[in-house]
Amino acid sequence: MKIINIIYKFLDKNQFTRLLMDILSFIIRKIKIKEIDEENLINIEWIKEMNISKSWFTEKKEIWISGIARIKNWDDFLEKVIESYIQFLDEIILINNKSTDQSKLICINLEKKYKNKVKFFDYDFDVLPPWTSINIPDNSIKSFVYFSNRCFSK
Repeated sequence: MKIINIIYKFLDKNQFTRLLMDILSFIIRKIKIKEIDEENLINIEWIKEMNISKSWFTEKKEIWISGIARIKNWDDFLEKVIESYIQFLDEIILINNKSTDQSKLICINLEKKYKNKVKFFDYDFDVLPPWTSINIPDNSIKSFVYFSNRCFSK
């Protein structure tokens, strides 16, 4: 990295060379990311446990019907909904997103009741709704895209 600093000092003379420095910096970041992990989609917050394995895109899966429920404060009807759909599904994935009601407890109880059919996960990050005016990168743990991919990967 010393050589890069020397190059930066040399090139930091005019606007054109600054553009070259930006390109060089971009390439270095890409190389670092590649060195860190080629097997996972990496979130921009660098929370390793929240990276998504790329294998779920390509791995051969058994043919079955999965249901995915992204949950936030559904305690008034959550159990009834899951109970009405469970018989038609081979599995159902419940992802709780910072519920402040009894949704998490209900999910835990459903997972215990339907041991092999219900899987429960927490997603403890604020997720911006897709219609928000705030522009957030798709690989941020706060984006609805990343949240959805995380749910599907389970």
